[in-house]
Amino acid sequence: MTALFPLAHADRVKRRVLLALELVDPVTGQLAGEQMTVTAPGFRPPTITKLGQFVWIDPEPPANRTVTIEAVATRGQFAPYSATVAVPMRAPQTPVLVQRATLTPTGLYEPPAGRLGVAGMLVEDAAVDPPVPVADAKVKIMLQSASDAGPLDGAYTGVTDVRGGFVAMVGSLGDDAPMPRVPTTADPRVADGAIIGWISVERAGATRFSALLPMRRNQLFRAPTPFGWAALSATEPTLPPAP
Repeated sequence: MTALFPLAHADRVKRRVLLALELVDPVTGQLAGEQMTVTAPGFRPPTITKLGQFVWIDPEPPANRTVTIEAVATRGQFAPYSATVAVPMRAPQTPVLVQRATLTPTGLYEPPAGRLGVAGMLVEDAAVDPPVPVADAKVKIMLQSASDAGPLDGAYTGVTDVRGGFVAMVGSLGDDAPMPRVPTTADPRVADGAIIGWISVERAGATRFSALLPMRRNQLFRAPTPFGWAALSATEPTLPPAP
């Protein structure tokens, strides 16, 4: 999204600003700032404001310009971002052009502490060596609802990266909550905070599901082995009855 906005700091507006870039972490809602390395070939490196905006200074003389932006995460925690922006010639009293974009977390993303999530790898067939990664699949956490014992959408979609890695997290559930896992004859020892959850994976219009996972409230579950697309089920797992 490109729009005309004043920058957060007045001292930036007083300078010959060409363009400002805001790259947003979709999980925290904060600007990624120094977590990204940003370049625009043909222009000097941007400066970073205290809020994490990247700002380029317009060279003289003023002119209509085309800026190609390339941004790479310092630790690979976000997918690369690129865009080409047409910037009109700078004029007095004209607000700064701000390019704002939401980043896509990769399998290397570290969720904030206390966030319920699942991290893992998606491959074509976990039994094949070497495994073939599946990229660009959409992964969501599903939970058993504490209110009606049915499936509850985790309200956040992760995307597998080129290695097949992903991090899926739970967003706002409103007034609902995940069903706690309770002891059964088959599973008499239940860890504190255990909940009933699984993942759904959408790929090329088809959706498949994992088995129930050993998830715990407010924790990140890291799958010890890859999820194989071939082994995922076309139907959701059978959920236990409400206690």
